[in-house]
Amino acid sequence: MKIEFLQMVFNWTRYALVVMLCMTMTFLTAKGETQKEKSIESIYLSLDLKGEKITEIFSKIEAETPFTFAYRKSIIDDKARLNGSFSDESLASLLRYVSQNTGLSFKRVDEVIQVSISDEKPTVTELSVADQNDVSGKVVDQNGQGLPGVSVIVQGTTSGTTTDGDGIYRLTVPAGATLVYSFVGFETQEVQVGNRSVIDVSMTEDVEALEEVVVTALGIEKDQKTLGYATA
Repeated sequence: MKIEFLQMVFNWTRYALVVMLCMTMTFLTAKGETQKEKSIESIYLSLDLKGEKITEIFSKIEAETPFTFAYRKSIIDDKARLNGSFSDESLASLLRYVSQNTGLSFKRVDEVIQVSISDEKPTVTELSVADQNDVSGKVVDQNGQGLPGVSVIVQGTTSGTTTDGDGIYRLTVPAGATLVYSFVGFETQEVQVGNRSVIDVSMTEDVEALEEVVVTALGIEKDQKTLGYATA
């Protein structure tokens, strides 16, 4: 009888733990999804900065929100340190503080916060799924052959991709974006996306870039087509 009673208590305890775990996971997931749907102006957090590096601040924000930062290490000043106490401050305000003190710009795209730097005044902006377009296409040469390795970049940003072995590319871009296509030996092209979802591009050879420069034994650079050789 005692054993049966203990078994029953054990089963009820295990059931209660499972229910509590499910409720906790549901709450955390719902909280994360709710934050993702909110503007960064409406997401609040508290941070105490005491000489933290920029990357350390990013890590603290990632720990408190569902967002992750995307950036090139080369644009981050490792020597920069920031101080400040923020209590129940909006994420947008915190990012503006970092922006004003580092010259970095931030753009929130869904759950990713893109970090960039330019000569213009730093900004903090955000885009939603409705403000983006999925674009795909094929990049070919003058003979219609697919060009692999072509760089496709969203103008004014570091976001982009490269074409695959068949010249195919796919990426998500902000509404109203301009794509820049570049490849060694070909003229760079800029194409406005507009409302298009498929953009095929035919690239033209850059004649000047294709002219080979050689160096003579005397160290004098000449265009190959003007060089003459004498044989003994």
